[in-house]
Amino acid sequence: MIRDNKAYQLASYLQGGRQQGMQCMDYALADLARRGVITRQMAEQYAFDIELLNKYLAAK
Repeated sequence: MIRDNKAYQLASYLQGGRQQGMQCMDYALADLARRGVITRQMAEQYAFDIELLNKYLAAK
């Protein structure tokens, strides 16, 4: 995807491959924050897309 200049599609590709163990960084950060391993502030500091992170944090 990167080689074909389609990096913008990576997040949806990873999201679709969740059953195979793939996950994007923002999803992993949200999971860690939800479990109290890291703070929400730290998750936001390292997030690629804060809006997406907030979406994952809001989902239960």
